[in-house]
Amino acid sequence: MKGWYKVSGRVLDRKTGRPIPNLGIRGYDRDLIHDDCLGETYTDAYGAYEILFQEADFKGLFEGQPDIYLVLYSNEGQEVIRTEVVKMPRGRRSVSLNLAIELPDLSEESPKAG
Repeated sequence: MKGWYKVSGRVLDRKTGRPIPNLGIRGYDRDLIHDDCLGETYTDAYGAYEILFQEADFKGLFEGQPDIYLVLYSNEGQEVIRTEVVKMPRGRRSVSLNLAIELPDLSEESPKAG
């Protein structure tokens, strides 16, 4: 789509190599004072995600291209991981960020039946 930027990729379990579905993902543009939220989505059954955003979502006075990082959330809203910042290459409107992560064992935090 003309005028749109895109960050996309897949999220896989580091141990098994299997896709991680239904994981919340928010994309951000790093700035000096306040980071801009570019959008959010969930991974699909194949661990794939896509966030579309426009220049107005990140463009500042001295900013040419977005400095993107992702924050991944569990179904319970717990932050699972925050990626390193990736600068979108000049002249490009899309970047692919594939991640292999290790999910925390959330079952240990659940109340025990008793």
